[in-house]
Amino acid sequence: MSPGNPPYEERELLLRIAAGDEAAFRQIYHTYEGLLMPYLTELTKSNHIAEDIVQETMLRIWLNREHISTLEHPRAYIYRMAGNCAFSWLKSRMIRKRVEQDKASLELTVATEVATDLSFQTITRIVQQTIREMPAQRSRIYTMNREQGLKPADIAKALHISVSTVNNTLYQAIKTIREAIEKAGYYLPVWLILFFFLKY
Repeated sequence: MSPGNPPYEERELLLRIAAGDEAAFRQIYHTYEGLLMPYLTELTKSNHIAEDIVQETMLRIWLNREHISTLEHPRAYIYRMAGNCAFSWLKSRMIRKRVEQDKASLELTVATEVATDLSFQTITRIVQQTIREMPAQRSRIYTMNREQGLKPADIAKALHISVSTVNNTLYQAIKTIREAIEKAGYYLPVWLILFFFLKY
């Protein structure tokens, strides 16, 4: 299926996502995972990297979801965002190809060894440690969202910053958390990380 205007049912889902509907986001996530994976795998020549790019793309969609409902061609926008993420990876690959190969091999080995030991408590400890190590502003915004339950607009008002700055900071926080979890050898779909470790 090529980029372009999505069908009516998909537009309805995008409107629900703009309103913060988690079930609609999961449905769109699985839809676009199927649509984007062949495209991204062809670009990167790696299923593993393609999966990472799909997760990053959908994370950006969720954090900037209020814009989706206003786009004339949301499907083309999503494909373009995924393509930009892929080309950024391809550019960096030129100087770290060997490192990425070693890292992928190590991650696969570690993930296999700990697969039967997956523990939410352990992941929670990893997240807590990661939050403590974040830059002060990022940690503060994340804590206001997660522990105090404040929405981005409320955080922006309290800190006298823009909502987009809050959303970008939360994006960086979740990305850092996901990388820390994966570095420890665990894997969680991005939508699980969002709904366990972020509040909207």
